[in-house]
Amino acid sequence: MRLRTAASKKEGVQWLEKAAAGGSLTGQYNLASAYLYGDGCRADAKRAIELCRACAEQGVADAHNMLGFIHAT
Repeated sequence: MRLRTAASKKEGVQWLEKAAAGGSLTGQYNLASAYLYGDGCRADAKRAIELCRACAEQGVADAHNMLGFIHAT
């Protein structure tokens, strides 16, 4: 997910936080991506890994891929 402006990126991350807190796997995965790349928030690899692990444990294949990418870099 890529957001367009700084304001919309920040707002997007706020919505992703709400979706992730509500149990949305898509929200968790997209929030992990935002934290990994600093897209709308400060980059935080630790938080990205936490979110990815939570998704991967629930069977999200893309989260497994992201974890592999994080650990390879």
